Amino acid sequence: MTTEFIGEYKQRLLNLGFLQTRNGTEKFTELHNMQGAVVNIAILINCEFFKEGELCEFVEGYGAQLKASAENADIKSAIAVFIMFSNSDPENTNAEAKQILSRGEMFSNQKLYEVFWSVKLMGDTCSIDYNKDQPSEVGGLAKTLEQTVKKDKVIPMAKPVQSKNFMLYIFIAINGIAYALMGLLLDPNDMLRMVKAGAIVPDLVIRNGEYYRLLSAMFIHFDFMHLAANMLSLYIFGNIVERYLGGVKFALIYIVSGLAASVACVFIGPEAVTAGASGAAYGLMGAAAVITLFVPRQQLDFYNLTIILVMGVGMSFIMPNVSWVGHIAGLVAGICLGLLFGRRNRSA
Repeated sequence: MTTEFIGEYKQRLLNLGFLQTRNGTEKFTELHNMQGAVVNIAILINCEFFKEGELCEFVEGYGAQLKASAENADIKSAIAVFIMFSNSDPENTNAEAKQILSRGEMFSNQKLYEVFWSVKLMGDTCSIDYNKDQPSEVGGLAKTLEQTVKKDKVIPMAKPVQSKNFMLYIFIAINGIAYALMGLLLDPNDMLRMVKAGAIVPDLVIRNGEYYRLLSAMFIHFDFMHLAANMLSLYIFGNIVERYLGGVKFALIYIVSGLAASVACVFIGPEAVTAGASGAAYGLMGAAAVITLFVPRQQLDFYNLTIILVMGVGMSFIMPNVSWVGHIAGLVAGICLGLLFGRRNRSA
């Protein structure tokens, strides 16, 4: 029973983003994850495989190894949680676990801080004992333990679907080729240059039915700096989207977000000539932010990405000659598609 419970608990921790540090044995398994500058280490100990007197010796020796490793590692601090699992039968291991709990230290300035929990499994329930001077929760370990006991549904995290991106570079190339062709075929001094290239002109779309401009506008740019800024955004956020959702969904988010931006510029925005991949880029930005909700925290940083997103939206309102309507429309479309595709990828 104890072995099966530890196995299920371990799987839930892996789904939360913990990584298995080394190959586990029937006696113990070590996992870790990062929370900011702090490393959380979970040592899952199966007391059923320890003879009398071995548990204290193991915990003391393993703790010494971790402290030595922490001193040599380039980390700010680490918390090692020794979780000792036992059933209601072996009194000797339960007694040893209580002995270990009694020596739990309070927080110190050491690089590695040791925490000791004793988990006693009793059928469909369990009891968790810990030193009152030590934390009863570290990195979601206690909460996940309760979910394992209650047999709450395991929600798998999204995983990368491909290691290399191809569609991203295809779309960057299309934008680059479109800009090069504009330079070759159109006079840069022509006031109608962008109109001839396929930019959005609301009156031409509505009155003349030139709906192709809704699509063509997302691939052409006013000048090189306009192109470079949008391609940089496309590269940063497109990398995340294509890696986790794949090339086809990346392309759908680009196109749909770009079209949403174009439609907004025609029917909501002011009467002006607009063009560029910024609406599509904002869609990819929104989708990337949503994707971070479904992946282990150490792989993608939701908070940093959100800060970039908020700054981008703010600049849309502050900077002149920027279609904030198109940016917001593209962002909303990207967030919606990110939620749709992200959830499907997570459940696959």
